[in-house]
Amino acid sequence: MRSSGAFYTLATRIKCLVAAVLALAAPLALIGVAIASAPWFRFWYNALSDLGHQVKHPNTAKIFNTGLILGAMFSTVLACKCLTGWREVLVWMEGFSLALVAVFNEAYGSLHFWVSVLFFLSLLAMIMAYIVSKEPMVLRLYAGTALVIYIVAWYMHFAEKVPPGASIPELLSVSLYAPLFIHASVMGGHQG
Repeated sequence: MRSSGAFYTLATRIKCLVAAVLALAAPLALIGVAIASAPWFRFWYNALSDLGHQVKHPNTAKIFNTGLILGAMFSTVLACKCLTGWREVLVWMEGFSLALVAVFNEAYGSLHFWVSVLFFLSLLAMIMAYIVSKEPMVLRLYAGTALVIYIVAWYMHFAEKVPPGASIPELLSVSLYAPLFIHASVMGGHQG
């Protein structure tokens, strides 16, 4: 799907957009299914990864971790087939680290924590890359605003224990990243 020029054809952009939508929708949909099948799960008190603990919650773990692997697969394919330059590197990092979160799920203790940190830092790296990119000002302003919200949400969680569970800052982080991820997927080879 890579273009030989700096810009992609409309057909290629649509294929890349579909891959990006699947990379976001697959994990989010399966996370939703896992949450629906976990009456114990509370957004305020739990991390999303609680759903992926194969020892404590084997039924939800199968659903949750499959969603993460699918999202990682679509992101990695998107990076390799549709993107170039910094977009390719950052989306590949996101996909690879998301796969690590699924493989080294919460049953792995501190290793899971560190691969989760890597995943959320990869999202943060994309947001920061847009701030310093040559993209239109509206995207850079969005990225700057997203950066502030991202940092405040995680600061509140880690320093103030508000909320005590990580699921809210986790979902907020993905939501802030998603528009830039979608933009990157359709811009592909354009180096902004």
